[in-house]
Amino acid sequence: MKSIIIRVLKVILFICIMFGILYKINNILMPTYDYHNSYWPGTSTFNEFYNMEKDSVDVLFLGPSVVTNAYCPQVIYDEYGIRSFNLSSEQQSIFLSYYWLKEALRSQSPQVVVLDSLFLEPIHQDDPVNMTEGMIRIGLDPMHLSKVKIEAVNDICRLDPSQQEISYYLTNIRFHGRWETLTAADFKNNGLDVAPLKGYYGITEMGPDSYEAYVPSASTERQEIPENMVIYFNKIVDLCNENGIKLVLVSLPGEPMYDSIHNSINDLAAENNVDYYNLTLQEYIDEIGAELPVESVIYHGNVWGSEKMSRFIGKILASNYNVDAVYDEQWEETRDFYNKYMQVRNLLLIKNISDYIDGILEAKESGIDIILASDGEIFSDEVKNSDKLKRNLTMLGVDAETIIDERELYTAYFHDGVWEEAYGTLKNDIESQIGIWKDRLTVEAYDDERQGVSLEIDAEEIIPEQTHFAIVIYDENTQRVIDISSLYLNDDNKLKLQHINTDES
Repeated sequence: MKSIIIRVLKVILFICIMFGILYKINNILMPTYDYHNSYWPGTSTFNEFYNMEKDSVDVLFLGPSVVTNAYCPQVIYDEYGIRSFNLSSEQQSIFLSYYWLKEALRSQSPQVVVLDSLFLEPIHQDDPVNMTEGMIRIGLDPMHLSKVKIEAVNDICRLDPSQQEISYYLTNIRFHGRWETLTAADFKNNGLDVAPLKGYYGITEMGPDSYEAYVPSASTERQEIPENMVIYFNKIVDLCNENGIKLVLVSLPGEPMYDSIHNSINDLAAENNVDYYNLTLQEYIDEIGAELPVESVIYHGNVWGSEKMSRFIGKILASNYNVDAVYDEQWEETRDFYNKYMQVRNLLLIKNISDYIDGILEAKESGIDIILASDGEIFSDEVKNSDKLKRNLTMLGVDAETIIDERELYTAYFHDGVWEEAYGTLKNDIESQIGIWKDRLTVEAYDDERQGVSLEIDAEEIIPEQTHFAIVIYDENTQRVIDISSLYLNDDNKLKLQHINTDES
């Protein structure tokens, strides 16, 4: 009898070890979408959501990537005290919004759900749930195993028989080919402690110079909404009604809008007693008050536009739906993080060299690294005699006299309060040996044909040719290059500052 018990225990132990190994392999092989590698970091969003305290979220935002960039829960909390979470993800259709709402209700009791209308249109007409398989997996793989996930997987495979249920549970079946491309990041638990912005992600790309608002006509034309989108929209309505939640439907500026879809969405909203805000209309554009191109709220709005959009939606939530202000440490603790997050990105708006260097100095305590790279060619005799330039560079912490007087390869790194400078001939590369940049960053001079200085981070070149003095700002909090700027001589031989990148690199 004793030997039988021992054998049984050995079998149980073997099964536990086998499932433990499979679980670990699944996690490693499953692609992650975090703040440092994606504009729409779904992995970070969902991991952070699972860490929220029970019943602490009063407003949920659901929808595709345009929602990720539009609503910043920290701004809404700072302005109105409203506790919200942006539970959107890349190309999240109404189908997936329904299942994430259902999953969210396992731990939260929101008063209002704000749902985006974009995927009421046939975005992916050949896909039954209006999403490609790849986008489904980005949005569904991070969901914890539960009855909700099982139901979602069953529905996907029922609607699309070409997909396999088992591959959603044993993701190594679907992603086994990733063995050949794994990096160190795949072996870390990414997304849990990076950029605690409650699902929001901000981009810094400038918007268009102008925006033509949608003007409805007297047309009675209707566009047919995909059948499954209507079905799952109705499921969202039912789920909200059952839980005493007010559902709000929104079309963001820049989303495709014309009479037929406008009429169809209005009909659908009216039939279900759902409030609909079509923000493509001029009256709402005026009320939001964003000034283009800097404060872009158009389609994928930028960080400056999202502040306007967040204050706008926060006012609606407070005034029209009586969502009360609640003091919560989860938002209080991240206020300083967001302020530093914006301080770093505001550097992109500075055009004057002196002001830019002042801004960098102010942002040094906000978790940034500064990288300088120069081949000395920019320093003409007139520039070399500029006391103002020398003063600015000295304030930044570099050896201004040396880099101006010597036309050689030069680089400097600021990390964790420490500056390191390195010099080399134009024929020799410089490799950083400081902190996180050890073996990751290389500076070299281009040959005579291309000219300028070359800077590589993790073997990826980030400075275009013809750049003779580059300033790179790296945000340690989100592990991304935020700004790449160059000093250059204009036609009047005056030293000027130019931001090379229009968005986070």
